[in-house]
Amino acid sequence: MPGLLRTGFSRPFTYTPLSNGPDTAPVEACEVFGVPPGTILWTVRRLRTWQRKPHSVTHNVQPIETGSSHKTAELKSKPMLAILAGEGKAVARATRQFGVRQVSGLEASALDITLGQATLAATFAMYDADGSPLQWVRIQLHPDVRTPLESQDVASTGWVSRENL
Repeated sequence: MPGLLRTGFSRPFTYTPLSNGPDTAPVEACEVFGVPPGTILWTVRRLRTWQRKPHSVTHNVQPIETGSSHKTAELKSKPMLAILAGEGKAVARATRQFGVRQVSGLEASALDITLGQATLAATFAMYDADGSPLQWVRIQLHPDVRTPLESQDVASTGWVSRENL
């Protein structure tokens, strides 16, 4: 599903899992899955590194049966959408929201920034063709990372990144 969060030309991220397994899901993720706050779901947080610099931390939340089927080698080497697609789980629809969010201790340490520092956060909910949620994910960008300039032809339906203008 291209274009969820444009990062310019294809960037070969290096992934470092920071935490992985059943855990208390964030309230926002619980809302997406229609479960009460405090529910245990499968979560993984990964540091994405690009050109040997910390780029972002991803926090994915999925049903336990989905997340527990992921191979550790894939969590260290592939984007989550590629992992899901390889397991036959196709994203048909997604929502996204951008905001500013302070980092936790885990994220601050991984990104090598100050605890509580503000970052740009992109939050997604992804659904299958039947409308069932596949995953919730929040991506917090390192403060030095800039998103690419994008342009939209108002008559078209999508945004075009500067690299493709």
